[in-house]
Formats: sequence, structure tokens, C-alpha cells
Amino acid sequence: MVVILILVPLVSYLVTGFMLARMRLPVMWEKARENWYTDKNIRESVKAQFFGITVGWPVYFPVAAMSRILGNVVTEGDPQEIARRMDEKDKELRERELCIREMEREMGIG
Repeated sequence: MVVILILVPLVSYLVTGFMLARMRLPVMWEKARENWYTDKNIRESVKAQFFGITVGWPVYFPVAAMSRILGNVVTEGDPQEIARRMDEKDKELRERELCIREMEREMGIG
């Protein structure tokens, strides 16, 4: 009875981690291919990532979420990023204005 009480949560924990890691396999392969060049190293990297998520999934996902949030906050304060976004918005606005003028000309309004 005690063995079952120990094994059930442990197996549930590992199965949950396995399923979560399995869903992230494409991302793991992509990261490994960016960082490694030989097939052996790529495969070892994916195995290590898979094991890390399988065993440490309760820690991995909150840390990854916090890293993403901090990355967004830091990016929002980057002057070059702000200037790039403003340029994109200005370009989009000019394109819309040109489209409106063209439509007005076609309709004979302006």
C-alpha cells in the first residue's frame, strides 16, 4: 500500500513532464540545430533538454515565462526598438493615406 502511495504521484509527475517535453520537441530540435553542428551533438542537446523538462517541469515553465516577460519589458525600453516601431507605424499610416487618396480619386471625391 505504501509503495502504491509513493509510486502513483511519482509516475504521474514523470508522465506529466514527459508529455510536456514531448510537446516542446520541435522547439528543442530548433534550438539544438542553432547551437550545434554535428548530428551527435544536436541529438545529445535534445536529449538533455528533454530530460531537463521531464524532471524539472514545475521549475522550467515559471522560469521560462518570467524570462519571456522580462525580455518584453527590456525590449520596450530599448530606444532603437521604439524608433523601429514608430517607423513601422509611420510607414503603415502613409500607405493607408495613399490608399485613401487613391480611392477618393477613383470615386471622384477629392
